[in-house]
Amino acid sequence: MTSRKSSPTVLSPFFASSGILLGMLTVLTVLTVLTVLTTASPALGDGAGGAVPASASPSAVVPMPSPFAAFPSRFALQDGKKVHFRVAGDGPVSLVLIHGWTCDLEFWREQLPLAKRFRLLLVDLPGHGRSDLPASWSMDVFARAVEAAMREAGVPKAVLVGHSMGTPVARQFLRLFPAKTAGIVAVDGTFRSYIADPEMVNAYLASLEGGEGLSLFKHSVDGMIQPVADPALREFIRTRMGAAPQAVIAGAARAMFDLSIWKDDPIGVPLLSILAKGPAWDEGYRNYVRKLNPSAAFVELEGVSHFLMLEKPGPVNDAIADFATKVMNASMATTPAATASEAPFSRSSASPGR
Repeated sequence: MTSRKSSPTVLSPFFASSGILLGMLTVLTVLTVLTVLTTASPALGDGAGGAVPASASPSAVVPMPSPFAAFPSRFALQDGKKVHFRVAGDGPVSLVLIHGWTCDLEFWREQLPLAKRFRLLLVDLPGHGRSDLPASWSMDVFARAVEAAMREAGVPKAVLVGHSMGTPVARQFLRLFPAKTAGIVAVDGTFRSYIADPEMVNAYLASLEGGEGLSLFKHSVDGMIQPVADPALREFIRTRMGAAPQAVIAGAARAMFDLSIWKDDPIGVPLLSILAKGPAWDEGYRNYVRKLNPSAAFVELEGVSHFLMLEKPGPVNDAIADFATKVMNASMATTPAATASEAPFSRSSASPGR
């Protein structure tokens, strides 16, 4: 998040890297309109509102088939609610893939090749995808849903990979379940508060919950996908995010913008950020992350939007694989030979693999 004392405008890494400007004229009119940030990415041009070119109209786009048919749906229970997940692969390291705001596990479709080397656990957060609506919305609820899926899948410890909102979910998971967290990968997700002013937060949440909430949200999605070059991918993102009910949009936002979760407590596990090049991820932000974890690593990709794992899966997957392998090697190096069968990445006997 970029904040200037001389101005009430606050840019979060999420919105800035996505090409979204939170324009704030006064506290009462703050965050009622999301417009495209023309300076965030050269690909944005000078348009506003995220209009899709006529050549890429939805009627001309062939739907993207799901690659997950070979991996059966499974469900865990959290507070009596079903949490949907899928498992792919059977490698020595488990990766838990956590999607972003109003997305679902389908957004990790291009990461399926990682299943050749790792065990992937893909989770639909509460209220998203095929998971039940939660009784209440909070980062704790999201983090405990991830833990419930891990427990059901027999995953005792994993590297958590979070896209966008999935990053604060992974961090909250670390706070609640440190012994189950081997490392964290942030995919264009922030460790610093989106908005620091409580009145601004309340104004934004009120705008999402109000009568114009759906149109406001869909406008922001259009802005996020405008830089995406592939028409089919652009329509995939718009369709899946745009299908979210207003209760999910507002509820998940309330969890994401909860100021109580944005703390400066250390991140005591290996940490990697894979970022779309943009002004939000400047050296000031990186220095902030290094204060939380001095060994934090960064990978920056050019020519991508907020959905970089779908646009350039090769470099993203390579970065995740290299990081997970280093985490595994470091863990094994500190595991006594006598207890190697109980190493952190071994599968639990509590649940079958698939």
